[in-house]
Amino acid sequence: MEDEHALVGVLPLIYEAALDPDRWEACLAGMVTCVEATSAVLLLPDYEQNAVVFLRSAGIDPAVWPSFDEYYWWINPYAEFFATYEGTYYSSHELRRPGVATPFVYDEVMPRSEYYNDWLGPQGINYHLGAFVYRQGAMRGQLDFERQRQVGPFGVNSLEVLERLYPHVCRALQVGATLGYLGRQATGAQALLDGLPVGVVLIDAYGRPAFFNKRAESLMAAEPRLRLEGGRLVAEGHRDQVALEALLELTVRTGRGQGLHPGGALRLHGLNGRSPLRVLVAPVPASDSPLSLLSPRRICAAVLISEPGAPDPLDAAVLRLLYHLTPAEARLAVAVAEGRELTEIAEAFGIARNTARAQLRTIYDKTGVRRQADLVRLLLSGPAAFAPRPL
Repeated sequence: MEDEHALVGVLPLIYEAALDPDRWEACLAGMVTCVEATSAVLLLPDYEQNAVVFLRSAGIDPAVWPSFDEYYWWINPYAEFFATYEGTYYSSHELRRPGVATPFVYDEVMPRSEYYNDWLGPQGINYHLGAFVYRQGAMRGQLDFERQRQVGPFGVNSLEVLERLYPHVCRALQVGATLGYLGRQATGAQALLDGLPVGVVLIDAYGRPAFFNKRAESLMAAEPRLRLEGGRLVAEGHRDQVALEALLELTVRTGRGQGLHPGGALRLHGLNGRSPLRVLVAPVPASDSPLSLLSPRRICAAVLISEPGAPDPLDAAVLRLLYHLTPAEARLAVAVAEGRELTEIAEAFGIARNTARAQLRTIYDKTGVRRQADLVRLLLSGPAAFAPRPL
């Protein structure tokens, strides 16, 4: 329960950092405690430009970072591995856990390298545990935790905590990239949200809508499948309403700092067999963030709404680039992330269920997951969920 309490305390910091990058240091310090590390780094190298475009840390002297950025990171013996690795988690030592790759195991090259002896060594860093939390083109965001030699290597418990933090860090980086780390002016935040090609509804701490962008207002004025009733979002049809209500409740709890749910996606079919309305729900920080300036009420969640006929909330083209999926695999991955059953997907795509199952297994291999729930969490917390779209 102590670990659970610490995790719940860190989540608001993660989502605050999504909108204010200066808060990442405090956020990383909290995560260091949860993972039982001695330090942590969040960095975003651009492997085409050979530049670290974003770097924040906790537990490491800031004075050492200029030399890291300018020289040492690029002579790291594992730089090529980090530039090309398609999995999610990595470790500098063997962690025996099914389904988790740990290919970044120190070999005889690292202790003899200039990077180790002139940069890592003086910091006392000897063990690493990390995850890739953002991928866009040649940029690869890494959340790296470190331990000093006298502390010893990370255990499976630390990996389990990292797995729970992972979707929240991914979603925070997506929000930061999508909103461009807005300033503190409400007018700027509203203008940006009004310019998005999807509807955005901000939800307060009581699960009530507190703000609608222009697209959300126009969609809900014409759409019976999602409407405002009694001060709350209501879906047409009992089944859709139950699912929406449950997802909003769990996600708002995360935004209030009382839960760990990373949000998710729904397809609201409504009545009379119409095309589904697509909805993505994500936590936002319960803080004085730019989004909070749009309403006097405390903002805890955001609902993104895509109308029928609009591009899928997940960008299949981005999935293909991120995970080297075929067009058929990317289309199947999008459908799975939308919550559709495999039998329904196979029928809609005109393929046998066994073919769909085989494609799904290949997607698991390429994305480094073992279960459908893990795949959905990965896709909804990856760059494809918030890829920029033309207006």
